[in-house]
Amino acid sequence: MITADGKLYSFIVSYTSNPSLLNISYATDSTVHFNDENFNEAWLENEAKKISKQSHFMHIVTRNEQMKLSLNGIYISKGVLWFSIQLSNHSLIDYHPDYVKFFIQDKHKAKRTAEQRTELEPIYQITMPVINGKSKKKMVFAFNQFTLPKGKRLVCQISEKNGGRLLMLHINHTALLHAHAPLTTTSTR
Repeated sequence: MITADGKLYSFIVSYTSNPSLLNISYATDSTVHFNDENFNEAWLENEAKKISKQSHFMHIVTRNEQMKLSLNGIYISKGVLWFSIQLSNHSLIDYHPDYVKFFIQDKHKAKRTAEQRTELEPIYQITMPVINGKSKKKMVFAFNQFTLPKGKRLVCQISEKNGGRLLMLHINHTALLHAHAPLTTTSTR
């Protein structure tokens, strides 16, 4: 039996009208992952929670109009790239994110040429919360594993709903190569 939370349980069932004893014991960590299929939603959710608790090891930042967008880390687990991003609001006005887009583009655009962008769709993301004034929130995004050629970069773009604050974070190809495996236990400082 596979339950809604992604756990796999196997047991033999035989019918008895008056059972003398009824105990069902489940293993503590039996998350299921099928290699040839899409990732299990429960596994993605558990990994996202684990990633959001990791301490940061990267510091790629962009600022605009008292907002700060930071890439705190890139993690890799079972062929999935996880991006831990923090959005900080240094103003008193709440920030309501409208959308987050990730795309690959050329680092340098030659004159009189069209800019080519390839949008990437996350396979999982922690929902985008409202960032109240003078606060910060973490967001986690998961993508199927990829790398970037030298002349390209990954761009994370976040736009404000009914507003003008647009943040664009540029991530070069070497940042992806510094991805860490998530730690199973987080240390407190």
